[in-house]
Amino acid sequence: MDFPFLSVIVFLPFVAAIMLIFVKNESLSVLRGVSLAATLSVFFISIVLFIKFQAIENIQFVEQYNWISSLGISYLLGVDGINISLLLLTTFMGPIVILASWNSIKKHHKGFLIGLLLTQVGLSGTLVSLDLILFFVFLESTLLPLYFLIGIWGKKDRIIAANNFIVFNIAGSIFMIVAILILYFYHGGLTNIYTFNFLILSKIEIPPAYQVQLFFLFAFGFAIQIPIFPFHLWFKNVCQTAPIAVSVLLNTVFVKVGIYGFLRFCWPLLPSAAWQFKPLILGLGVVSIFYGALSAIIQKNLMRLIACIAFSQLGIILIGVFAINTLGVQGSLVQIVNHGLAVGALFLIVGILYERKPFAQIDSFSGLAKKMPVWTLFFAVICFSVIGVPGLSGFVGDFLILLGIFAQNEFVAVCVATSIILIAVYMLRVFRKLAFGTVLSESERIKDLSSREILVLAPIVILIFLIGVYPNLLLKKIEPSVKHLIEIVETRGIGYSTTANK
Repeated sequence: MDFPFLSVIVFLPFVAAIMLIFVKNESLSVLRGVSLAATLSVFFISIVLFIKFQAIENIQFVEQYNWISSLGISYLLGVDGINISLLLLTTFMGPIVILASWNSIKKHHKGFLIGLLLTQVGLSGTLVSLDLILFFVFLESTLLPLYFLIGIWGKKDRIIAANNFIVFNIAGSIFMIVAILILYFYHGGLTNIYTFNFLILSKIEIPPAYQVQLFFLFAFGFAIQIPIFPFHLWFKNVCQTAPIAVSVLLNTVFVKVGIYGFLRFCWPLLPSAAWQFKPLILGLGVVSIFYGALSAIIQKNLMRLIACIAFSQLGIILIGVFAINTLGVQGSLVQIVNHGLAVGALFLIVGILYERKPFAQIDSFSGLAKKMPVWTLFFAVICFSVIGVPGLSGFVGDFLILLGIFAQNEFVAVCVATSIILIAVYMLRVFRKLAFGTVLSESERIKDLSSREILVLAPIVILIFLIGVYPNLLLKKIEPSVKHLIEIVETRGIGYSTTANK
């Protein structure tokens, strides 16, 4: 029997969380050690998986067992080029968020670490599930840990933020489960085989009118999670209020599951509807990128500023996805990884400032290059990656997305380019003020990065350079699956793809 890579990756953090239950809350070193060991082990296993993964279109490392046979529910896991990089990003951020929360959490350390581990279980399971009910169960399993992580360990107004998060996402989940059940009964009525197995469901052709209804239900759920305008109302408050480690998890992986859901489920199952909804999604993406970019200009709080930039870039990624061509989708998948690295690092590095000076606004920091030169160096690299400087990972994704969308819609391409410029202008203004502005309160001592903080940020920066210099590290793994997916959408789009490409 082959080694069950995916099951180990998904459930090893769960085993660690169970172990933590029996550790005394006062044994902080043991709690941290077990959590860090589990997440590091999962990351190293995922690296082995990534190396062994073949650059072909087929789903690999499939694990399938009967779960609830009477209802057609199975334990079905697998990876291809669409989700392999997302899974690697998830496991990479596991030990990062554990290290990032080392000193920032002041109470109930055991509960916090268990919450982080359970969130990683849910996120990893969601990304590799090929049974729709299993996908839904894993996705829902992330909501409760995140709710408590925000509501217990968050900052001011944490209860409001946690309630907004759970209400919005449960609302999206209701639409999603309705769509899944409709698919289940439709396939059962058509073939007399009742199953939630995506590999089986994707082989049937659903009438275009029926596809539109199903796509709307799925899209509503995924749009809330991404989030895109106007379903974003929970996002900025959560980013500002949640503990830094939780904001990092939300931005690196959780919001990307919505984009992944479009690629994994909506396109193969509902290709005609994907073409029909394309103008609407592109329109919402354009509104999102400008709303986020312009909102960033008026922000006084650094956390809300980063949330606005993250929101704008999520709109760019979604536009790349709905270019519905190889360049756009490849660029979006690369940009998903870069967005996770760069925006996650932004939250981390700003969180380091807030640990030294809680509740401060942007105007509270200036001239940090003299006080914190190492912090400034890391901040510079991260900012340049966010704005897409060549040689860093942000450039690769933005460039491919622009190429992909320019081939489809020149107006949208101009909008994307303009938003990238707006983000760059404001990020550079903020960087100049924080790093090289007039030094505030010379008598005030702000310590530079500690060795632990450097250890948290250094791996992210290394990956930012590595992907920027050698993007084929990801592109070679992604390309075959993307081409196969585009071929499915174009051939089964029943005339809509031809019309859209004219």
